[in-house]
Amino acid sequence: MSAPHVPGTAPTRRRFAKTLAAAAGAPILARALPLGAQAAPIQVPTHTPTPTYEPTPFIHSLAEAMQAKFGKHLEPGQLEAAKRSLERIVRNGERMRQVRLVNADEPDVVFFAAVAGAK
Repeated sequence: MSAPHVPGTAPTRRRFAKTLAAAAGAPILARALPLGAQAAPIQVPTHTPTPTYEPTPFIHSLAEAMQAKFGKHLEPGQLEAAKRSLERIVRNGERMRQVRLVNADEPDVVFFAAVAGAK
C-alpha cells in the first residue's frame, strides 16, 4: 500500500503511473456498465440563424456622417459593411451595459513585472 496523497506534496512517478493506468482502464469499465447506468447522450444545440440586419436610426446617422466624410473613398459595399460593423459595436456596448458589477468585481488583468536581467 502506498501512503495517502497529502495535498501540497509533489506527485511521484509511482502515483502518476497508477493514475495513468486507471485512466486507461476507464473506457473498458464504462462499457461493462449496464446501459441504464450510463449517462444520457449529449444534446447538441442547433444553430439559430442571426436575425435579419436592420440598422437603427442612430446607425443611419453615423453612416451618413461617414458617407459625408469618406464618401469619395468608399464603395457601396464597403459602406454597408461599415453599417453592419457599427450596429454590432452598438449592440455589444448595450449588452455590456446590461451586466451589473458590484464594487468588489475586479478586472481580469494579470500583471507580470519585467525585471532587467531575469529570464
